[in-house]
Amino acid sequence: MILDRQLLILGDFNASSFVENLCDTRCISLEILAETLALKQFNHVKNDNNKILDLIFSNNECRILDDFAPLVKKDYHHPPINFIFDMRVQSIPDLGVNHAIRKKFNLGKANFIVMYDMILNADWSTVMEVADDPDEVY
Repeated sequence: MILDRQLLILGDFNASSFVENLCDTRCISLEILAETLALKQFNHVKNDNNKILDLIFSNNECRILDDFAPLVKKDYHHPPINFIFDMRVQSIPDLGVNHAIRKKFNLGKANFIVMYDMILNADWSTVMEVADDPDEVY
């Protein structure tokens, strides 16, 4: 049963009506989802149009903060945010996966100096650009 688990659903719902308590079809669907799964919406960071399009639902307490030092340029419709979500990890259920074929990575053999140098010298200019159309970002 999912209700006895910690749950986090987040994304660009483009549903400012949900936060503004305006009842349209999208708002009603989100209200049903939140009520069914006992979720609360935590994001209250508004965009430049005074709307909240990115929603963060959880049945666990979340702290949402403005991100004043984002990794990429600000998208005026989807402001950068930081959120803190504490999750208690218990035992992972056996999902019938054949454990013999699981890959294990020995990161102790990684050349971190070279990796750090590659990251430091990478051209990040294209990552830092903001697309005019949010659908162009991928």
